[in-house]
Amino acid sequence: MLSLLKKPWTYISIAILAISIWYICKRYIFIPELDAQVIRFEVSQGEWKDLNDYKGKPLLVHFYATWCGPCMKELPHLTSKIDEFRALGLEVICLTDDSWTEIERASEWLPGLTPLFKLEGNLRSEGIFSIPQTFFLNAEGKQLHAIRGASNWDDPQWYSYFEDSLGLKK
Repeated sequence: MLSLLKKPWTYISIAILAISIWYICKRYIFIPELDAQVIRFEVSQGEWKDLNDYKGKPLLVHFYATWCGPCMKELPHLTSKIDEFRALGLEVICLTDDSWTEIERASEWLPGLTPLFKLEGNLRSEGIFSIPQTFFLNAEGKQLHAIRGASNWDDPQWYSYFEDSLGLKK
């Protein structure tokens, strides 16, 4: 056994294994902490905002892509609830790094998808390695919860979550 530790390939193999485990954990297991200071997005061509512009309001920040099947299946359900969520005091922001052409094409294909905004950078630069992903931030901008994967936005349990975690009442 000790003779194996004297071989350089053993250390290289261990290093490769450690890096692989770190990458898999970062990409598929850990959910990033959303930084409201740096996430900028275009609300219309040429008009920019960041999450700090929504300080004082609880936020639901949803990351998606127009090429993502589960995203496009979930998005109509989420956007159909936006008026209800806003009536509770929850602001909904849907972000993608797709081009405006792709965003407009998706809006034509699935009418009523609003608001869809274009991220300044790309999803990976924000730590988003799998989509859809949804983050809940309180009025101070602190991340309270994150969900990886599609959600059932018609589930009445969301209202319990909004009341318990975000202090919003129906």
